[in-house]
Amino acid sequence: MFVEANARGSIFDVIQHRNLDDFNKLLPFESSQVNDLVAAVQVTHFDCGGTVIGLLFQHKIGDGMSSINFLNNWGEIARGNNHVSSPCFDLAVRFPPINLEDFDHNSEVVKENVSSKWFMCNAKSIAALRDRYGENSDTAGKTIRPSKIETLTAFITSRIMAATHQSVNSSDRTYLVHHPINLRPRMDPPLSKQHFGNIIIEPVVATADLKANDGWCYGIISQMRETISSVDAEYVKNLKGEEYLDIMKKRAEKFKAENVTSIVFTSACRFPLYDVDFGWGKAVWIGMGGWPFHNMILFLDSKVEGDIEVHILLKDEVMANFVNDEELHAFLSPIPFFPFVKELKPQARL
Repeated sequence: MFVEANARGSIFDVIQHRNLDDFNKLLPFESSQVNDLVAAVQVTHFDCGGTVIGLLFQHKIGDGMSSINFLNNWGEIARGNNHVSSPCFDLAVRFPPINLEDFDHNSEVVKENVSSKWFMCNAKSIAALRDRYGENSDTAGKTIRPSKIETLTAFITSRIMAATHQSVNSSDRTYLVHHPINLRPRMDPPLSKQHFGNIIIEPVVATADLKANDGWCYGIISQMRETISSVDAEYVKNLKGEEYLDIMKKRAEKFKAENVTSIVFTSACRFPLYDVDFGWGKAVWIGMGGWPFHNMILFLDSKVEGDIEVHILLKDEVMANFVNDEELHAFLSPIPFFPFVKELKPQARL
């Protein structure tokens, strides 16, 4: 599906005032509206001369790397490049399809009351957090220097735990931390970035509770490293066939368990997002919206080198506590939210 639309307002308002409901106006339909389309695009022209391209991409057929490659290849074609790298579609050879008669591919996405907030963590704050977690995290008695993503994952988990505790008042709640892992470089032989498909696994990389390391979740760092390092070529081999289904079933059971809260982190840092160019120049800002779920956190590289943008979705009552957390604001600065789409008129659907 391809849709064009006109909108009143300035594209700079899009960058500054990030509202999840308004983001949905820049997409052909809401992400919760499951249908048979593989992808859908809406091009919105603002009266200031700016343009927004909104892409909806079925996650069941492609992951983040696949969608970014799609956009980059599309941009190459739009600029007249006749030597575009072709995607590779041979994933079914490496992971043969299995019978999924009991699985409903058309199950509906349940919409939730979710609050969406954007935060900025500048390079100075990231360095301070890394120092703190580095001094208090260890593996086999050795102090480790955590990465930016490891550090932010542990810190934000600790603040979500504190905010959730204020809402549900349950001190025995267990928190499961999930991080998608790109399997391409972990296979033997490794797959290229051009391999198209949902080539990720989203394991529980760490667990925590309110008693974890004085509320700062220092132990998450070593757990993440151990879990992610265990995803090697042998691990990937074991994902084929019924074994992977068993993993998915166990994961689903953990999601449903009482007194268990799952938090899903995704990092698009170092992805070639800002390489996308349709001939108008590279994008001034790239973000993601339309997620209908709570307890989801997205990390994106900022246009300011060294800074990281953090997109956080939580239940309304949890977000109310989260945004008033003094520990949080010592390291993360909120980005304001105001409606930016004053009027939107669809032009055509192709």
